[in-house]
Amino acid sequence: MPRDFRLLLSRAARTATRYFQDRALEQELSVVQAQALMVIDANPGLNVGALAAMLSKDQASTSILVDKLMSIGLVTRETDPVDRRRAKLFLTSQARPIVDHLERARDDIDRLVLQALGSERSRLLEALLVELLDAIEGSEGRAPLEPQARGAALEEKGGEQ
Repeated sequence: MPRDFRLLLSRAARTATRYFQDRALEQELSVVQAQALMVIDANPGLNVGALAAMLSKDQASTSILVDKLMSIGLVTRETDPVDRRRAKLFLTSQARPIVDHLERARDDIDRLVLQALGSERSRLLEALLVELLDAIEGSEGRAPLEPQARGAALEEKGGEQ
């Protein structure tokens, strides 16, 4: 019987996103705002264009997103001393406890996958998903995922990836 991988992937993503969304809402953030904070935390000093690429969003909407995060005191934009036309993004100290909360939510999701599949199969799933995304995005003319954009999905705390 043929499988509809699109539906399976969508359902799995929706389930994980729903859990993460609930944790983001506890912080009065949208999922995209929460994801942006986590990307900036993992890549301090990145610019709006790089953030947009990592979020798979266009630069204009990402700029609006950054403006919103700045207006609520979670992100600062600093002029790049090397290239004054560029701005670097950083989290504020007010964002730290929020990002910690969001990281715990991400870790909870990773733990659920580990419990369901075990360590070896979880790593295999991660590798297959990355390979699938790289192949699909490559066929669409997009650059494959950068390692830092992949995050540390399914990473065991203090263990191997």
